[in-house]
Amino acid sequence: MDITKRKSSEDMLRRQLTFGKLMNKIHDRLARAAAEEIDDHIQKTLREIARFIGVDCVFILEFSPDQKSWSWTSEWNDPHVSSFLENYQNIPVGQFSYSDKLLRHKKILLIRTLADLPLQAAFERKRYSEEGVKSMLSVPLHGREKMVVGCIGFRSYSRRILWAREEDIRWIKMIGDAIASALVRKRSEQELRSYRDHLEQLVEARTKSLKLVMESGQFEIWSWSAEKNYFNVSAGAADMIGVDSTTGKIMSRESYRQFIHRDDLPELTKLRDAAYKGEIDQYQCEYRLRHKDKGWIWVLSIVVVESRDTNKTATRMSGLLQDITVRRQAEIDLKKYSEGLEEMVRLRTAELLQSQKMEAIGTLAGGIAHDFNNILGGILGYMELAQRRHVATDHQESTYIEGAIQGIHRASDLISQIMTFSRSEEQKRKPLEINPLIKEALKLLVATLPSTIEIRQNILRSLRPILADPTQIHQIIMNLCTNAAHAMKENGGILEVSLRQVAFESHDPLPHNDLKADVEYEMLIVRDTGYGIDKEIINRIFDPFFTTKNPGEGTGLGLAVVYGIIRNHGGAITVESNPGQGTTFCVYIPTIPPMQEEIDEASSAIPGGKERIMFVDDEPSLTDIFKTQLEYIGYSVDVHNDPLVALDAFKLNPPHYDLVITDMTMPRMMGTVLAARLSTIRSDLPVIMCTGAIDQIDQNYLRRCGIRKMLLKPISIEKLAQAIRQVLDENKNISC
Repeated sequence: MDITKRKSSEDMLRRQLTFGKLMNKIHDRLARAAAEEIDDHIQKTLREIARFIGVDCVFILEFSPDQKSWSWTSEWNDPHVSSFLENYQNIPVGQFSYSDKLLRHKKILLIRTLADLPLQAAFERKRYSEEGVKSMLSVPLHGREKMVVGCIGFRSYSRRILWAREEDIRWIKMIGDAIASALVRKRSEQELRSYRDHLEQLVEARTKSLKLVMESGQFEIWSWSAEKNYFNVSAGAADMIGVDSTTGKIMSRESYRQFIHRDDLPELTKLRDAAYKGEIDQYQCEYRLRHKDKGWIWVLSIVVVESRDTNKTATRMSGLLQDITVRRQAEIDLKKYSEGLEEMVRLRTAELLQSQKMEAIGTLAGGIAHDFNNILGGILGYMELAQRRHVATDHQESTYIEGAIQGIHRASDLISQIMTFSRSEEQKRKPLEINPLIKEALKLLVATLPSTIEIRQNILRSLRPILADPTQIHQIIMNLCTNAAHAMKENGGILEVSLRQVAFESHDPLPHNDLKADVEYEMLIVRDTGYGIDKEIINRIFDPFFTTKNPGEGTGLGLAVVYGIIRNHGGAITVESNPGQGTTFCVYIPTIPPMQEEIDEASSAIPGGKERIMFVDDEPSLTDIFKTQLEYIGYSVDVHNDPLVALDAFKLNPPHYDLVITDMTMPRMMGTVLAARLSTIRSDLPVIMCTGAIDQIDQNYLRRCGIRKMLLKPISIEKLAQAIRQVLDENKNISC
């Protein structure tokens, strides 16, 4: 038995697991690093990435804050490779016109060979050739609001690298996201530190000004004598506290205490007693003094002991009194503003780390799911073939096969649920109103909840629809309400579900960083009166497999799936909770103008035909089974497991084929590249693309490559046959 493919799949899974461990290590290292340590940790990360992927050079390029120039800020090279770090400093944006344009438009620069560069990249071709570059890849780094802050680049000087595997690009994007998160955090902390320094300079300048004021004589004077035990104060000081200064005798040392704020009195008394007893000769302090008109004001008091008796007890003291309320208020405002900035940086960093973590998990799940979908596709095909050949001869065996097929579909649904963490799967979305879905979900819940839990509804009618997958919206509602009910199962309580429309103006504070001003949202609020969530774990509740429920009561996937669905719909979710006081989740989903719903054309028939088809997939089990099934319904099918061999076969006789079906991710050549090559040979050739994970691909690019339809694995023969017939019939109409 040939187990080459199985070994290849095992190697791929092992490589994915190794990368997962490396990614966790990198993510944890960068997330924990202090701002001044980030550059050193990035350098270590570049070395580990280079060794894992197998390149000669890895570098980080960063745009300047004004986006007018860029520089290489980090670089790792193999020992036999020269450094180009100094050559790439303060490069004006536009000097590398082709690559700069791609980068600024958030696109990947992929150079398998310098000959692939277009004519407008003449400058890059000459520069890279002089530096000995054979292959190169640059992936944009995204900061806040997806703005490009730079890129992570890979160079090979010793050999050509095809970068053909979709997983390679996906992994590099994950690494780039982790590095971008660290760079954004470093920039934020640097900006915060710079702003702090600026404010401290302002305070220092204000303090110097106050000092100059005092030195110039703009302060109040007082003196105290033990012999007569009263204060002698200037007219200004007497006016501050509202006493008569005409006699020059104001009050005793003890009676002065009534004008001092009680919170400041202990420290001030301690200093005065120390000076009085001879422990110190002078002191300086700040305290609050009751002003006759302004209430409590802050004053600076500088006290000097002028004389003592033989027991070292003070007999005469004098001092200066200065109103410093303005300065103290400035310091308080500075502290509040600094704390606000720190909290803002902390929240944005936490949101960014959570986002990167979820994307990393989702991307890794998508890569593994691709291989699982290939396996499921082969099993499904053989089962369907066996079912068709035995249905007439052995009803019992056909029943068994039908059960196996249902199990395959359930496995596919499970993979689809896990992949909801990421954006790797395109869901069927249509314009819909959310309030009927909420009411339907609550009807289901009423039948299952104990009588101790009261459900209250405040569902306003939707003014505008949302573009969403109704199944996933239903899943959000059920997950949030089920969690709320679980929190109240012991003592009962109130489950309140509300829906209303909200919009934020440009000057409004946004509840979440992913929300935007001038966009209308449907706001779903799920509030319970349960036991609440501890502050120590509230930041982890959206992590996959994290749960506080007992074994057997939950998988820990519910809120992670909710988070992924909402994020994929362009929305956001917030949570507020206090132990013992319940929890409130707020879900924001953007609305759209009403539009025509797409009509789903469903057909259970399996149409056939007589056309000639080329089927390309690197998995032999899939090509074998689909060749058998398609020939069974009348088609003539040629199969290939190597895209380069398929391309050569097509070149021998281009008119021979009516349709090409190809996998997306294959060694040596991506399916999109194969489709583009075929399209240059025969522009009217229709292509169907199959993939285990549909990314956000430019539809215009797919059309230019001749790709008429995308199918998500695993694919049943019914789905494939209907797609083939639809594409072939549409192509005939175009030809006519």
